[in-house]
Amino acid sequence: MLRKLVLDYSVSEYLCQLRKPQCLQVSRLLKMMADTTSIASSVTTRDNTGRVIHHQTIGHWRISYWEDAPVNELRILDIRRDS
Repeated sequence: MLRKLVLDYSVSEYLCQLRKPQCLQVSRLLKMMADTTSIASSVTTRDNTGRVIHHQTIGHWRISYWEDAPVNELRILDIRRDS
């Protein structure tokens, strides 16, 4: 894995509520994101500290994250199923 994957607690709760096939699909997507050097996000916003938050849509999933380069981590903030 290129970067360490760090999940917000609410994301881990959400993953636990998914059916097993969906959970496995999301887990594979997250691993793919962590293994990729650069991800072109669909949309970017800034949080209240000025940090760039990426919002990536992959298939039916919208994943919000930020890249913590100094410690080589990909921090997943939110996952939602797109309609």
